Amino acid sequence: MRFFANYFLMTLLVVVDGTCNEAEKEKITGKLFPNFLYKCSLAAKLDTSAIAPCLEGPCQISSECANCFNDFGACASKNCGILCFAAGTLSDKCRNCVAHKCNAPLSKCTGLTKPLSAPTGEGDKCLSSVLRSTPFASLALQMRFFANYILLTLLVVVDGTCNEADKQKVTGELFPNYLYRCSLAARLDTSSIAPCLEGPCQISSGCANCFNNFGACALSNCGFRCFFFGTLSATCRNCVAEGCNAQLLQCTGLTKPLSAPTGEGDRCL
Repeated sequence: MRFFANYFLMTLLVVVDGTCNEAEKEKITGKLFPNFLYKCSLAAKLDTSAIAPCLEGPCQISSECANCFNDFGACASKNCGILCFAAGTLSDKCRNCVAHKCNAPLSKCTGLTKPLSAPTGEGDKCLSSVLRSTPFASLALQMRFFANYILLTLLVVVDGTCNEADKQKVTGELFPNYLYRCSLAARLDTSSIAPCLEGPCQISSGCANCFNNFGACALSNCGFRCFFFGTLSATCRNCVAEGCNAQLLQCTGLTKPLSAPTGEGDRCL
């Protein structure tokens, strides 16, 4: 899925001439630009091509210069999406990946010579009355992979497709971390999560498929929040609980909350 092209991470750039003229460089290295860029990335949602138009007028930059950030987002999504999702969009692992994979094309496109500051939130303005250069850091997007990650949240008693033996296993101590492992391995194909669970966890395909469906629901309803705040954050969990609990409950019939994952697990049982 493509919505991660709406999110930006910060990383170092190398000096290369590009499509942004000197006046544009001054604007996109201004103090307010990173937060306004972040606002545009959030507003773009599923359409990364909406980022450039969002920047052009308020930031007073050309479409060519603004489009550099679209292209950079596509690069980051392709090369670093899964890593950034797992480690966090502002983590060193994510920034280093984006820097390694996407610096060259962004540098070539923009011609920026300094790193941009990382965003601290959404900004209402792109330009201040007095423009000031700040360290430039590129912003890196992420990706389509939300279908790969299963978020755990509180469950209520409802009958479903998981039999009593299934329920005992999916509420076991090791299941959450193994489910997280399967979600990472699935990458772009959520249908591979269930097969990853069935054998090692010894659960039925019907029960395992509940987590595929839950992942699709979480992606559709909470992808943005979970990407920004983190997949294990209270904000993400609450969103998934509100948007997807009913569907998951109906499917599984679980009676107790699953524990949140703490990392990748090597065993399910």
